Amino acid sequence: MGQDERGIALPMVMAVSVILFILITLFVSQTVRGMHTGRLYGERMRVQYAAESGIAWMQHKLRYQPDHRDTGLVRVDDVKVHARVLGKDSSEIYIESTAYGRFGVKQTIRVWLDPETLAVTRWVR
Repeated sequence: MGQDERGIALPMVMAVSVILFILITLFVSQTVRGMHTGRLYGERMRVQYAAESGIAWMQHKLRYQPDHRDTGLVRVDDVKVHARVLGKDSSEIYIESTAYGRFGVKQTIRVWLDPETLAVTRWVR
């Protein structure tokens, strides 16, 4: 009888070891995934603010050069931003700003401006 009971120890230790290994692997995986998600969220915020800065930069250009139509390339906090005037008529100026960040994060913002005041009348992300 004693011999039979000793033979069960190895399978029990193996089963507990496998379960612990799986649990630790899941915990580490979720921790790494959470850290990556946090980095992506932070980068998305940086890129969004940079795209908004591109709109403000283009408003500034238009204030001093009303006929400005070129695409502007600007760097904001190591984020590359392309801002350009897409269209212009007597009632609206249509501007697009796209920012490119790390990890493939990209944000495009389109705005319509009042041509007299250059105030934003519509905003689309």
